[in-house]
Amino acid sequence: MANTRKTILTLHRWLGLGSGLVVFIVSITGCLYAFQEEIFDAVHQDVLYVAQPQQQALPLSVLYEKAQEALGPEHPITAVITHKDPAKTWSFEALKEDHEALTYFGQHVYFQTAYLNPYTGEVAGVMDSKYEFLSW
Repeated sequence: MANTRKTILTLHRWLGLGSGLVVFIVSITGCLYAFQEEIFDAVHQDVLYVAQPQQQALPLSVLYEKAQEALGPEHPITAVITHKDPAKTWSFEALKEDHEALTYFGQHVYFQTAYLNPYTGEVAGVMDSKYEFLSW
């Protein structure tokens, strides 16, 4: 009887530690997912923010052309994200998907993002968002 009790307690301890590890990993990844925008903004401040915001942004058509030039003709722009915050750059995304692929990296043929200063048209950066950690 005592041996059975000891076996059950040992089994309970190890199963508890194993399930606790799973709960810990789920908690950490959930926290990363919940704060993904804030983490992305903190890590990529040089690309996401304008040094000196101005009053009037350039026309979207001008910025679109500059972004397309930065991305290249092989990556046509599929989405534009503008911001009310005058200190943020605008992003131009080029995304092509293969819906029959089996994996995430196979599904996204390419996912490029160009960040432009909306006041000067200067390209703050071009990022391969396919491999960005938080987009997984």
